[in-house]
Amino acid sequence: MIISNIEMANWNVMTTFLLCTPEVVFLPLLKRVSGLIPDKIYSYLYPEKVAAQSAANSLPTQEGKHKHHWSYNLDHWKNVIYLTPSEHRLAHYYIRYDQERMMYRRLDGTLLATKSEHLAYINGLFK
Repeated sequence: MIISNIEMANWNVMTTFLLCTPEVVFLPLLKRVSGLIPDKIYSYLYPEKVAAQSAANSLPTQEGKHKHHWSYNLDHWKNVIYLTPSEHRLAHYYIRYDQERMMYRRLDGTLLATKSEHLAYINGLFK
C-alpha cells in the first residue's frame, strides 16, 4: 500500500494528538506538519474563537481587510480591529493566545487586557 506524504502527515498528527496533551506537543506539531489546524480539532480546542468568528460574520466587511479579535470574551465578540492580511499575520506572530483569559499576551507575557493596549502594541509592530 502506498501512503502519500499528506496521509502520512495526517496520521502522524492524529497519533500525536491521541498520545499527548495539546499544550505539550499537538499545536506546534500541527503547525509544522500541515501549516493549519484542521477545522474539527480547532473548534474542539477553541470553541470561544469559533463562536466569536461566527458572531463577527454579521459585521460589515472592509475591502482587503481581515477582522482581528483582540479578545474572545462574550462582550467583545463583535468588537474587532480591521487589519490588512500582512498586518494580521505580523500581529499574530508577536502575540500569544491566553485561553484562560480569552485574550492575547505580548511575547514577554504581558496581558493585552484592553482594545487600546492591543492596538498600541500591534501599531508599534507596524512602524
